[in-house]
Amino acid sequence: MRDSLSMNSLSRALGGPFLRMLFWVLFCCGTLIASEALRDHALVVYNLNYPESEAIALEYAKLRGIPSERLLGLECSRNEEISRSEFDETILKPLERQFLQKNWIQRFKGLERFGTKVFELKKSVRNEIWVMILIHGMPLKIANEAQNQDLEGVLPAINTNGAAIDSELALFPVYGLPKTGLIPNAFYQKEEGSRYSVFDSDQMILVGRLDGPNPEVVRRMMREAVETEEKRLVGRVCLDLRGINDPKDPYSQGDTWLKATAISFRKHGFTTDQDTRPALFPDWLPWNQVGVYLGWYEGNAMGPFMKRLCFAPGAIAYHIHSTSASTLRSNKENWAGPLLTQGATATMGCVYEPYLDMTPHLDLFTKKLLEGYSFGEAAYACQKYLSWMTTVVGDPLYTPFRKPLTEAIEEARERKTDRLPWLEMQRRNVKLVEKPESFSLDLLSDLSSIEGNPWVLEEAGDLLMAQKGYKEGALTYYERAYLHAALAVDRIRVGCKIARLTAILGNWERAYGILIELAKRDPEEFQKVGGVTMLKMIAGFADAPAVPVALEFYLKVESGVYDIPF
Repeated sequence: MRDSLSMNSLSRALGGPFLRMLFWVLFCCGTLIASEALRDHALVVYNLNYPESEAIALEYAKLRGIPSERLLGLECSRNEEISRSEFDETILKPLERQFLQKNWIQRFKGLERFGTKVFELKKSVRNEIWVMILIHGMPLKIANEAQNQDLEGVLPAINTNGAAIDSELALFPVYGLPKTGLIPNAFYQKEEGSRYSVFDSDQMILVGRLDGPNPEVVRRMMREAVETEEKRLVGRVCLDLRGINDPKDPYSQGDTWLKATAISFRKHGFTTDQDTRPALFPDWLPWNQVGVYLGWYEGNAMGPFMKRLCFAPGAIAYHIHSTSASTLRSNKENWAGPLLTQGATATMGCVYEPYLDMTPHLDLFTKKLLEGYSFGEAAYACQKYLSWMTTVVGDPLYTPFRKPLTEAIEEARERKTDRLPWLEMQRRNVKLVEKPESFSLDLLSDLSSIEGNPWVLEEAGDLLMAQKGYKEGALTYYERAYLHAALAVDRIRVGCKIARLTAILGNWERAYGILIELAKRDPEEFQKVGGVTMLKMIAGFADAPAVPVALEFYLKVESGVYDIPF
């Protein structure tokens, strides 16, 4: 049966001795394919019937240097959901004709048994298209049609022929596979350091889509991907777990992924906020400059990023949910569309119920990204199955960590860019992870570039605050960050950290004084982004003096519960 198809049997179905020999040659030669090579084998597909789809395709091709002969317009539905027959007639068969006419693919026929049925497959032995980019306006998903099931005895959980179009087209090199259920992904969890190669191109294609609620969002995503990879992605990492600690709980896998993800990002020098409460990050958190957000589990987008723009340029954001990408054309429904609207550059999501283990494994996804893989490579390397429910939204060529950290620092220093403080702080954090015993008061003394950058000065304070005996040093950096904060959300976030720390140190005049200052300067934001919450928290300290008259009003204002750091 298809649901029990092993990876070994799939390898036999998709390759045989020829591809195994080819793989051995490539392995011995150490052939690794960089993102530039992926671009040289890219195909851009757009919808001739959808407004601006062709224009966006042309803009993207120019941005990435993709030749015009690798742009393909299809006449297909303007709807996000289409039938299986519509998919076959307007997308799959036209693609097949073009691949053959352009001599992009060469196949041979072979028989393969799936369950009780034998299928005649056309298996690629040469495929020139390694990446396929679907442009805004292309259909998103294929509806399940129970009357057109092509396998019998499939487990109920996967007894569907519905799928994300991205995931269905990923198996394009092997023509004629059954549509019911799912197919193991040969690119999943490949050996260490193994990039997408010519061997993989005969088994699957990296299919992503430049899509979103509107053309303006898509154009921003395109630009930010190219601009960010030239510099390296920076910002804070925010991970929202559910607090599931029982390994017998079937949902504990999601938290396990996110815990491993936190370790990976900290190892690479990123400041990481990790919430282990069952509820999502509260709306009032004064976030800013979020480079990566990963979390779960609500049906529609929530949290601080839905209240204000807080993503850094190039940000990657993804929320695990069964229907996180049921639509991409809404800025309010589900998660994918709203996250992109609020400033994320790339995301993923599920178009129908996927089941947890059949969604992207986030520990593998982030590991591959941090190793310098492209977004498309990382997204497919972390999925066990294809012909399933995941859509990959964002430029699949986007490689946020293409530049090694040391090289990015050298370039930023030479060009005197605003990324230098972030990058230098990451370098310092990496050293601290490698040699935690090296921590000292001189830790930040050689980071002259951080002066003037409020976010990185704040990170320096956070770093010192996490160590025993360095509270006074942390306060110094928080005060410096506060002086340079230009945005209300940043002033309030740092000001609240100062209030908490000075209260701990017994300086109640400064603790209440800075809250009064914040409330006067930004009264609306003070209530919205954590000021009131912080006031109530420190006012509850055992040794807290009476709240000043200027702040008494805010004790009556509704606020969240402060039990995680900003």
